[in-house]
Amino acid sequence: PPWSVCLAPIVWERQVGPCCGLAALRMARSALHPDLRPAPVGAAPEHVGRDAWPVGTVELHLPANPAAPPDAPLLCAAIERGFSADGEMFDVHDLATLASDVCGLKATVVTLGCAGCDGAKTAEGVDGGVAAAAAAAFAWGVDAWLAGGGLVVVPYDRGEANHTPALRGGRNAHYLIIFGTATPDPAGSTEEPVSTRLICAHGLSPVPLVLDPEELLASNAQLTQMTEGPYAQGWVVKQGTGMRLANRALLLGTPAAAAAPF
Repeated sequence: PPWSVCLAPIVWERQVGPCCGLAALRMARSALHPDLRPAPVGAAPEHVGRDAWPVGTVELHLPANPAAPPDAPLLCAAIERGFSADGEMFDVHDLATLASDVCGLKATVVTLGCAGCDGAKTAEGVDGGVAAAAAAAFAWGVDAWLAGGGLVVVPYDRGEANHTPALRGGRNAHYLIIFGTATPDPAGSTEEPVSTRLICAHGLSPVPLVLDPEELLASNAQLTQMTEGPYAQGWVVKQGTGMRLANRALLLGTPAAAAAPF
């Protein structure tokens, strides 16, 4: 079927070392910070409010810091605050704090309402309709959030070959930023229905990923274990919270949208 594509303008950022989450924030800042964002075309619609987010709940909401400069160093801030040792970010709440305080963006952590939607459990016979329904609701919410001028950061397990979502228990945890959607137009088509696709960027390649939302949620839901190895021994994983990535996404918005009903 023909596709309707919606894209937000972002500037791709290459990650250095394990700084995938920080690279995602830099891309978001390039699109959303008042001193960096492209001139809007027409009036920007309002962001999705708490009652409109269709899946999960709002776990954390932080307003934008209006004094944040457009070029504040993220890696230094992450290390100084004890969030990271070398750019790794295993707590999406900490990433939200950097987005708010250092990047000057509105930051909201939402749960995805898909606990139990990981691929292993689905393969064992859990009703696949639950995962499909959660994925459809998530895709709708992302589409509405992007239409309101925002961006969405999602942690997932990265496959080695082409960076697409994998099921490795979190041993290759990575961040991507969703900056577009592709929606099929079923009118006049005799093919099987196709779900909305998410268009994403990440710090390891300038080539966008076009992902099935159900596969992304399945990968996100099983982020429970950190990779092992000598290079990871000094990485920061907080006692008490551990890896706080699974079943969560980070919604980012402009300071002008800070009055949205969250």
